[in-house]
Amino acid sequence: MSIYESVKHFLKKLTNESDQLIKTKPLKDQKDGQSLNTQHKISFSASEITNNQAVVDSIVEKVIRKDYSKRIYAGKRDEDIKACKERIYQYESFRTKKVKMVPRDTNELEVYIEDIYLGKLPESYTQEALFYLQSAVVMNFAYISGGPFKHFNADSNTMEKGSEHYDLTVYIQFS
Repeated sequence: MSIYESVKHFLKKLTNESDQLIKTKPLKDQKDGQSLNTQHKISFSASEITNNQAVVDSIVEKVIRKDYSKRIYAGKRDEDIKACKERIYQYESFRTKKVKMVPRDTNELEVYIEDIYLGKLPESYTQEALFYLQSAVVMNFAYISGGPFKHFNADSNTMEKGSEHYDLTVYIQFS
């Protein structure tokens, strides 16, 4: 058997095995034969939970250090930022999935990001979150907002740089 025939036979065998793998359903589709649907979403900023900027800054520092993408300014160059109307923040694409809600008292949930205590979940979200935590799959994210930014000023035709206090936007989804 020639090398060409060997490779051809190998690829054909590999394709058949791959087809068998593709036919299996993903775990999310095996739940009663239906895919998971979003039942409830919560979104809030860290500044709604705490006014301690040092805590927010320490979480942001940890997220920046651990983020694998390292896409500063959302991967945009100065030429790309000129086309945008709003500010582009240096770390706006940086995120973490390490967001935990820990029940304490009967009607309280504490929020931890990167294992750092942020504060208590606002009361307006707590009852619904406690209800969905009992029966749903939870997906949590926290994105950095604020910090250093760039903005193109069309009036002066210049790229302006500035900075704001860091904040975090937290998303909690129940499916």
